[in-house]
Amino acid sequence: MPYSDFTQFAQALCDCAGVAAPLVQPDLTGTVAFHLVLRDVVVNVLQLPAPEYPNDDVFILVTFGAIPADMELSALQMIAEANYTMLGAGAPVFGLNPATGEIVIRQQMCLSQVVASDAYAAIERLAQVARQWRIDPTLAPVAPQAHAIDLRRLA
Repeated sequence: MPYSDFTQFAQALCDCAGVAAPLVQPDLTGTVAFHLVLRDVVVNVLQLPAPEYPNDDVFILVTFGAIPADMELSALQMIAEANYTMLGAGAPVFGLNPATGEIVIRQQMCLSQVVASDAYAAIERLAQVARQWRIDPTLAPVAPQAHAIDLRRLA
């Protein structure tokens, strides 16, 4: 079911997660946000203020964690390759949180087009990739293939 506002979406998403929906209020910048913790993976769900950002956009930020000290180059190469291969409208994008130094994957969704159960399933998949990344920050392929990372893990 499409949603007309962030609060409705937050309620529906929290229902899917089996947790109580928080009271969502804009902060001083106008951003509305809440977070979920899915088996040790922090997921931030936010809507940025209009008119700078469309009121229909919601951003899901899944925190992977800090890059291990001896794996910076390999991990950064993995996120660069993943960003290069994940094409299309609404494709997730890896980034580095400048405030924490942690790897985060960002997924954009449109309130008017999203179904909460589908959004929650996507969040669960990304959280599982985060758990795998914590074991192996290169996300090495499960089976030999042409890509440095196993793109099936991100699908």
